[in-house]
Amino acid sequence: MYRNFTTFLTLFFAVYTTQAEPPEWAGTPDVTISIKTLPGMMKYNLSEIQVEPGQKVKLTIENPDDLEHNFVLLDIDPNDKDGAKFGELSFQLGDQGPALNWVPKSDRILAKSGIIGLKATEDVYFIAPQKMGTYPFICSIPGHYLLMRGKLKVAKNTSILRDVTWKLFDGKGKKIENLASFEDLEPVKTGKAQKNLVSLDPAKKNKLKNNYALIFEGKFTVPETDTFEFILRSDDGARLAVDGEEMVDNDGIHPPSTKNHKEKLEAGEHTFRLGFFNGGGGAELSLIAKTKSLGTIPFTVDKNAGKPQKKAPDPVLLTARNPGEAIVHRTFVGGSKPRGIGVGYPGGINLVWDADVLNLAFVYRGGFMDVSGHWNGRGSGSKIAGFDQENLAHGLPIQQLQSLDDPWQPFYEPKIKYERDKENPQKEITYVDRHPDYQFKGYRLDKKRFPTFLYEYKNLSVTDRFDPAEIEGAEALIRKIRIDGKADDNLWFRLVENGPLEEKDGGWLDTGRKVWIKVEGAEPTIRTVEGKKEVLVPVSAGDEFTVTYRYTSPIGGKVKN
Repeated sequence: MYRNFTTFLTLFFAVYTTQAEPPEWAGTPDVTISIKTLPGMMKYNLSEIQVEPGQKVKLTIENPDDLEHNFVLLDIDPNDKDGAKFGELSFQLGDQGPALNWVPKSDRILAKSGIIGLKATEDVYFIAPQKMGTYPFICSIPGHYLLMRGKLKVAKNTSILRDVTWKLFDGKGKKIENLASFEDLEPVKTGKAQKNLVSLDPAKKNKLKNNYALIFEGKFTVPETDTFEFILRSDDGARLAVDGEEMVDNDGIHPPSTKNHKEKLEAGEHTFRLGFFNGGGGAELSLIAKTKSLGTIPFTVDKNAGKPQKKAPDPVLLTARNPGEAIVHRTFVGGSKPRGIGVGYPGGINLVWDADVLNLAFVYRGGFMDVSGHWNGRGSGSKIAGFDQENLAHGLPIQQLQSLDDPWQPFYEPKIKYERDKENPQKEITYVDRHPDYQFKGYRLDKKRFPTFLYEYKNLSVTDRFDPAEIEGAEALIRKIRIDGKADDNLWFRLVENGPLEEKDGGWLDTGRKVWIKVEGAEPTIRTVEGKKEVLVPVSAGDEFTVTYRYTSPIGGKVKN
């Protein structure tokens, strides 16, 4: 289905249909939510949104990306929980795609945007479903839905408590062992719980840290008969009673510990009594009830409520200084050895070249590098900002094989004696090291800052260069490898490991990945070793061959300059 995209990008420049007029309540929504795309990362910044049934929602969608996007909220389908199957339908829209904003017609659609252009913002209005559950949302532009999706959770406000009061007891001078230690005392303070939720604030405000107790009493209404699982966590002791019957006993002096109890409660009004004491040290109290009809009901204040929540830092993307230039970033990044060299090319195609094994580690598309980790805490390094990462052949590129049945050795793994093994001092261990036959000679940059990697293998000098391209509307890299010097017999260059490696029209090899390859200037050999296929190219002095890597499908939403 991907092959039908050759005309699809040109269709993107059509005039898009406008969206419906804002509803009458647009100026007074129950809740306003903002969501934005992450440039070059094919993601929304929020993967989960929560609203209540029937709420009037204003959703503001910001698109700072260099691709166009949209937003589609879908009804629940047990056979398509994440919306991926719906997203696949966009490939079938053909010429109608732009006019439909790449949104397939479906009864599942609860809300949708138009095409949100580059650096543009759009407001979407909808009324949340009455049925509680998890509803998927996606960007339905072809190719986007695989990564750009999230969940809208519809759940009731479970604050069902009322008339909650507290009594504070000071046990100074008494031997405190449990809640019974406070039975003969009169409360030093009483009051009403803020927002009808249990908290330890009364003790804090009265400057009591040790040897105190709090007794909370209140009411709650159960709309329909249901089983309540009460989960009580405390440091020190706590006890819960409902309708005068003990539910959970977590009394005594102890570190933070949790106990729970399940009880079927009939529809109607119920009372509860929660006792807590702290004999010394840290103090902690948490009580929730899990139900089928109401979800999770908090009885205690969330200790993190109102505090800024720790979240991942906003992406910091590396970009080229000037249009048409590449950007080179030397870093340790997952998927390569420590001496990785990232290169971001114009057109949204990128690679990481591994200076430890002198070979291409992987290719990917989208944003280049997110370096926000360098400014977070002690620094966690860089990570790729894009998507569709593909590794075709890991490890060393050139080897001498006496027979095509010999397995490839991707890494140099010498053995040394492990002298610390006192029981067996002659024991040998294997470790990965730089291969003595290879020598990295750096790289040179041209006027566009495109690097050419240089290395030596025995008596050979190798240059390895990549240029970005576009083939059938999809991102591609053209790799040129030149080999000079004196070559030994039976030398091979490995290009692909694993995969079906079936020959396709035009000389392409299906690698079983999102990237296919074509070899020109050399005759590729497909062999099977240990049950796995590989693509090898024979190596001789003076050889120069080209390997083209192209993605099998374009990414929708591109806008021509």
